[in-house]
Amino acid sequence: MQQNWDGAELARWWSLNFDELALIETKPLRTRLGFAAQMKMYRWAGRFIDHASEIPAEPVAYLAEQLSAGLTDLDGYDWAGRTGRRHREEILALLGLRRMTADDRAELVLASNERFAPRQSPQRRWLSRFVCGAGIMVSKARLTAR
Repeated sequence: MQQNWDGAELARWWSLNFDELALIETKPLRTRLGFAAQMKMYRWAGRFIDHASEIPAEPVAYLAEQLSAGLTDLDGYDWAGRTGRRHREEILALLGLRRMTADDRAELVLASNERFAPRQSPQRRWLSRFVCGAGIMVSKARLTAR
């Protein structure tokens, strides 16, 4: 995990935009920093976390400064419990992501096969099995073959 952050990197990955701030302001004061940390960590690392120790200290301080929050606000945040799960759902909705459906999977297999694997090739069968077994998140926009 990255240890040293310069100002440009902090601004790029950890600055809160107006839509994010509007959503954060709907949260109780005690959960705002945790919600912001979950959201920005997902954008930076592509995953949600289960504990505050997984977030680099410098970005947490940067988020706390933007929210006028204390670093101790993370101490009581419910990372893996009901609040954390609900926040994760809200963050995915804000980002326009949802769980892949069977129809999405079928469409992705078709598009992937057409683009990456010639007909009757072992790669085509492997790609189909891989996509069908993966727990993939997709954009709310429909998948399209290019």
